[in-house]
Amino acid sequence: MNYPKGIYPNDPILIASPYPFNTSKLSHIECFSNDQGIILSLTIIARMLDKNISSLQYTKDNIIKNGSITLIIPTPFNYSELYSKIECRSKYHYGVQKFSELDVFSVVEIRQNEFLSISTYTNQKVTIHCLTYGTNVFIYWDFNYDLSNELFRSLPIGIRIDHKFTLNDTLIIDHVSYSDHHGYYRCYATNKLFNITYEDTSIIYLNVKKSSIWIPIVIICVVIGICILLLILCSKYCQTRKQNNQKTSEQVIENIHTLSYSDNSAQSQGSLLSSPNISSQFILGNPFLDPNVQPILSNKKYINKLQEFL
Repeated sequence: MNYPKGIYPNDPILIASPYPFNTSKLSHIECFSNDQGIILSLTIIARMLDKNISSLQYTKDNIIKNGSITLIIPTPFNYSELYSKIECRSKYHYGVQKFSELDVFSVVEIRQNEFLSISTYTNQKVTIHCLTYGTNVFIYWDFNYDLSNELFRSLPIGIRIDHKFTLNDTLIIDHVSYSDHHGYYRCYATNKLFNITYEDTSIIYLNVKKSSIWIPIVIICVVIGICILLLILCSKYCQTRKQNNQKTSEQVIENIHTLSYSDNSAQSQGSLLSSPNISSQFILGNPFLDPNVQPILSNKKYINKLQEFL
């Protein structure tokens, strides 16, 4: 008897559709038995590699003749995260247990947009990722300056590839150059299962922007303008201060002259008061013209007032 792909002719029997598996397609795994009696239970188990992720499992009891169960694997699903083969276990009424295993083969697939665009400036560091899924996948990189020319070439200089993950290749460009690295990068992944070759591609456009020349020019002009403004302000400040100092000097000189004149006047008045012909009383008015005027202040009080004035 010829069995289609995904069928193992054991008891119980496993059938997978589609097979090989595809990450982006919904998968149905069916398990059934040809035993003539009543089957106590059928169980399908897909164990996950990460223990923090629950394994996929489905169980049904009291299966009648030729009964089956189906496990549905949702999309998207990374089959490389499975710990082992997919199992189907059957338990019969006479106490015997049997199981069958199904090898997990998945076609190659790149789970990202078909066309991506990355923008950067010259001399920057850029990483370009290509995440693939599948069994025994091989990844290739090539490069093209212009998509109008369908011929891709080898990668330009200054690029290194990081194989950190099994199914994830990363291109790393430490110092991006417009002349060397501006263009289209193609991630080409392939695998071969049951004598059939599968492939998937993704193109990433790296847009390298040239550093704008006008930016440093504007910065230089702004700095020069600030320096000129500071010089003008300093010049005006110095000029104003010089004028203020000059006015202060003139005022001091004028005050000195005023004080000199006051001293000379005081000396003249003092000599006049000390003259023996002058009475010891200060007379309001001219005593020589009006001999009948009355004295107001004594000489001593007058001198005190005069000293306070001076």
